[in-house]
Amino acid sequence: MKTKSIVYCFVLAVGFLGSQIASAQVDGPASSQDLTLSVTGSALLRVTAAAPVKLSLGGATQAGAAIEPVMTNATSRLKISSLASVVEDVTQTRTITANVTTGGCIGHQTVLSVQLLAPNGNFVNYSPNGGTLSPLGLQVVSDNASNKTAVTLVSGITTCWSGTDPDDGYQINYEYKGVVGQTATSSVLTTVTFTIVGV
Repeated sequence: MKTKSIVYCFVLAVGFLGSQIASAQVDGPASSQDLTLSVTGSALLRVTAAAPVKLSLGGATQAGAAIEPVMTNATSRLKISSLASVVEDVTQTRTITANVTTGGCIGHQTVLSVQLLAPNGNFVNYSPNGGTLSPLGLQVVSDNASNKTAVTLVSGITTCWSGTDPDDGYQINYEYKGVVGQTATSSVLTTVTFTIVGV
C-alpha cells in the first residue's frame, strides 16, 4: 500500500513539473504565434442608370429634311470591383465582354454600337489595372447568331474598383443609327449583357 502511494505521488509530482516546464517555454519577454494569411479574389459588375435607356430614330420634322441619322446615350455606368490574387496580377488578367442576350436590331436597317468610355476620377487603379478600353466595342447589326458572340470591351484588368456613386464606373456609350437607303418603323426590346471573364 505504501509503495502504491509513493508511485502515485511521484506521478503527480512529474505531471506538475512537466506542466511548469511547458508553461516556462511560452512565458517570457517574447512570444510568437503563427498566422495563415490568404486573399480570396472577387469580380463584380453592375449596370446603373437614372432611367431605362431608350434609343429612337425619329422621322423628319420638316418636309424635305433628312431623318434623324444617329442617336446616342451615355447616361449609364458600369461599376466594377475586382480583387485579383497575386497569381492573377502576374500571369492572368480579366476582361469585360458584352453580347446581346435578347433581341437585336430591326432587320438590317439599323445598327447599335456599345462601347465603354473612361470612368471618372473616383476609379481606383484605373490605369493600368483598370484595363485597356477597346476602341470598337460591340456592333449589333441584326437579330442573328453573330450578335450572341461576346465581344471584349475592356482587357487587362487586375485589382481595381470604380466607386459606388451614380456617376462612378465606366461610361457606357450607346449609339443607334439607321442604314442609308433603308427604312425601319418598328421597335424591338434588346438586352445587352456585360460579363467579367477570367475570375
